[in-house]
Amino acid sequence: MRKSGQHPWCLSSLGWLFLLAASMARAQAGNATGQVEGAMQLLRAGEVHQALQQFDVVLKSNPHSAYALIGRGVCENQLQQYAAAALDFKAALHLDPASVSAHYNYALTLIRLHQEDAAIAQLRMVLNAQPEALQPLYNLAVLLEAKGAYAEAAERLRVAHRVAPEDPGIAVHFLADLLHLDTHAEVASLIAELSAESTPSALQRDAGAALLGAGRAAEANPLLMAAYNREPNFETALLLARSLLAADQAQAALTLLSNSTPAGAGNEEVAQFHTLIGIAMAATHDPRGATAQLQTALSLDPRLAIAQNVLGFCQTQQGQYVQAAEAYQEASELEPRRAVYARDAALASSRASDTAQAIRFAQRVTTLTPEDAAAHALLGKLYASANQPRQALPELQRAVAIDPDLDAAVYQLARVYQATGDHAQAVAWSEKLAALKQKHAAEFAQQKKNSADPVHAAALLGGGALPADDAGGP
Repeated sequence: MRKSGQHPWCLSSLGWLFLLAASMARAQAGNATGQVEGAMQLLRAGEVHQALQQFDVVLKSNPHSAYALIGRGVCENQLQQYAAAALDFKAALHLDPASVSAHYNYALTLIRLHQEDAAIAQLRMVLNAQPEALQPLYNLAVLLEAKGAYAEAAERLRVAHRVAPEDPGIAVHFLADLLHLDTHAEVASLIAELSAESTPSALQRDAGAALLGAGRAAEANPLLMAAYNREPNFETALLLARSLLAADQAQAALTLLSNSTPAGAGNEEVAQFHTLIGIAMAATHDPRGATAQLQTALSLDPRLAIAQNVLGFCQTQQGQYVQAAEAYQEASELEPRRAVYARDAALASSRASDTAQAIRFAQRVTTLTPEDAAAHALLGKLYASANQPRQALPELQRAVAIDPDLDAAVYQLARVYQATGDHAQAVAWSEKLAALKQKHAAEFAQQKKNSADPVHAAALLGGGALPADDAGGP
């Protein structure tokens, strides 16, 4: 059975040739000469070079044997001679345009040649002849998903799932496509089907993982819980714990992990285990215990950026601002394209009075998210605090150009203009700030209430481990 994410061309050597209905395969074999059958036996035995030579012999005496051309093409595919295989399959289709085997194997060759559009066309021809052929349905759907054609991919997988409801690769891809299409009723129906006691636990686990990857932890949790209860193992425990944290059920995640044993797991998995415990502890107000867990994780896998990021959060909670800044900075260096890590590093560096580093990481945020008004406001604020008003003004002006109602940027603009002696502009922006305060009074009250809320595990898991109001506002 396929697993989620398997590439469409990952098939056995025999699968390349024998993915047809049994009746068609028998009909073709019945018309084959003894030499062709001998070549096929060599191919079945894995003697690809000898099989290729045998097909060459057949084609010298009978160059119009479509079956021999297909067989030679399969051998060439196995030997990674894809251009030659493509020529043989095209020749076979010229002789027998209705050959499903030629169309299918030609499609697989085209995938290897990175000609996905042509491969899609060939697979559609296969399915015109055999609408319920599982491998072509699955492979076509995977190609369509890569092109963002989720509607047709879901249509193909709907058929495949009806034919093979327990195939995990089909079910998980089908669920992922439905999530992309946001078809609530069908998603709910499929989840209910997968939740049945008759569903294999591995399928429930993979489906839960797909839901978690789509940001739907609340729906993933019952499937992952069912899979874990029926077949408890370390891999499923990690998935379930991550899903519980994403749903802000930190205590449940901590209880689960405390009862799990990573015996026999590799360093990477054990590091993830300690990281998840650390996140759960941080979210349940135990920063010291969380720090120990995260440091253990990093001793096993020093490149685990999420562990560095949450470690910075825990050290901040304990007043260790310099160490926290170093941890946040390391997280951003490990994953320099994650804007949230760069933002946290900038804020933590500022709190540790390291303005130069704060500016460097804030610049990274604006590079990664040039249309984020808050990012420009943060960089402008840091320039202002470093007595660099000429650099601060363009960033703050850019921020209000993107979002004219961004209080933090308006506040900083008033201060910068005041510092530069432009009192008229300072007064104008101060008046705008007063109007915004009145306009956003309810939002400010809610922000103040939120600041007293408990730490959210989902925020820590996603890397948002410092509050946004650290950016500096009114």
